[in-house]
Amino acid sequence: MASYPKEIIEKYRGVLKKTPDSQVFAPLAEAYRENGELELAEKVCKEGLRRHPTHTSAWVILGKILKDRKIWDEGLKALTQALKLSGGNILAHQLMGDIYLEKRDTSNAIKSYKMVLLLNPNHTKVKKILERIESLSAKDYADDLFEFKKLSLTPEDSSSVLNFEGTRSQVIEPNRSEMELTYQRTLQRIISLIDAFIARNQLKQAAVLLENSLKDYPEDKDLLYRQKVLKTRTQPSFIVSEVPEAAEDIRKRAKQAKLEKLNKILQRIHDYR
Repeated sequence: MASYPKEIIEKYRGVLKKTPDSQVFAPLAEAYRENGELELAEKVCKEGLRRHPTHTSAWVILGKILKDRKIWDEGLKALTQALKLSGGNILAHQLMGDIYLEKRDTSNAIKSYKMVLLLNPNHTKVKKILERIESLSAKDYADDLFEFKKLSLTPEDSSSVLNFEGTRSQVIEPNRSEMELTYQRTLQRIISLIDAFIARNQLKQAAVLLENSLKDYPEDKDLLYRQKVLKTRTQPSFIVSEVPEAAEDIRKRAKQAKLEKLNKILQRIHDYR
């Protein structure tokens, strides 16, 4: 763990002592953490959060401290609080993935890491982690799980399934434990495919799959969050790059108009002289 400069720590401590309500407690706690003083870091961070309960970065720092102390469940609670305040906090999602890995909970680790890539498709470290996890766990999935078939929520409604093409087919009703397991795995595969479409900027395909999936999983928070993200990705600001010629033409016209206006001003000055 890197050593944090003592003079900086003393500066933070001085500010906090003089102004107890200062938000400098957060970088001070991080400095203690980096120097390996984990108990002191936790104490400073928790005291600061009592005064500033909406300080998102401080909740993330507390999550890091608790992770370093191997207090997994409390760390997850701190990071969950950070995400309640800021759902797009990439570091919080990544740290949750790291903690779930430490807990050997690969399913939730994958979910957290997928959120990182949803928010930042170019996150190299998380890409490598996911590739490693999925290559190790691929043998745990049966081949038919990759067909994206959806089992109904209850045995009474499980007489048919919706496959990826959207057609209905008859199936043999499974027992409840098998059905719930397949339900979760199928949903995770659908979410992974939506994330892949978004990462490759195939927004139309992502939107179609998301719309169809929400018909079957209308209250799934992961799908609803992706719906929100997808709406922001399809705003005009994301589409301008698809018509660079038009954008360039607008810039040239604006530049020409400015030059003409400037020439008129210069001409008036010349005439006045």
